[in-house]
Amino acid sequence: MLLTNKEKKNNTLNVSFIYKTLALIFAGLWFALLAIKDYLSAIRFVQLPLHSTLETIGGLSAIWIAAVLFHHKEDDADICFWVGNGFACKGILDIFHAVCMPGESFIFLNSTANLSAALLFSLIWLPRHVIKRYALEQRWLTVGVIIISISVGFRAVLFPEGVPHIIHLYNNQFTLVSITMNNIAAILFLTSIPRWVTLYHQSGYRYYLLFLSVCFLFGTSEVIFQYSDLWDGIWWSWHIIQLAAHIITLMYLFHKYKMLNNEVYYIRWNQEQPEQLT
Repeated sequence: MLLTNKEKKNNTLNVSFIYKTLALIFAGLWFALLAIKDYLSAIRFVQLPLHSTLETIGGLSAIWIAAVLFHHKEDDADICFWVGNGFACKGILDIFHAVCMPGESFIFLNSTANLSAALLFSLIWLPRHVIKRYALEQRWLTVGVIIISISVGFRAVLFPEGVPHIIHLYNNQFTLVSITMNNIAAILFLTSIPRWVTLYHQSGYRYYLLFLSVCFLFGTSEVIFQYSDLWDGIWWSWHIIQLAAHIITLMYLFHKYKMLNNEVYYIRWNQEQPEQLT
């Protein structure tokens, strides 16, 4: 499997160091945003093909990440299972969002994707025995998550008049509904960080820092959402932050994949050596 290496506990990063680093990054992002806020707000870059490409890449990446996490076989497979469901749900809805034309469904699918992923990520706060018990039925739960995500996506695309009122179509500003959905998602993502820190120090698994970073980037992008308008520079900024979360995760998985291939090659080489000597 790709996620197999367990680090020694004495090599784990200090809790204060993790929180200080996150605080500095968050402050840096906000300082940069405030410094160029007027400039970004004045930008109107309407580029639907580029947006669709970015969202499709992000959606497919999330689905691939989910597939990897579903095949995780370590003692924390239950935790990776819930994170995988979050990625799967977000990936499916992001792809539907990518094929939508601008309008109510366009924003609704994006907000729903983020909120659904945040809800599933936040389930790591449940007691561990509860997480493990429900993870035993992972095949049916995952099928349910996928079916619901596809159903919501098709309904929003085919019947856009049935989705909640998300934007004022004449001035492209978001309504209280969309802002509330994204703010709830931000709270759920960001409040998951202390739990990831605790799990990281209990187990020593370095990839918990990866999940922590993903929650941080997703949560930060959701906070920025409320200050953006459709197609302005701030709107593109939080899209880039979310795409960065997917790319970081993919880079990590690719690195682990290369390490696994090297280990398999080394084992096979050692097994073949005695045969060649004889």
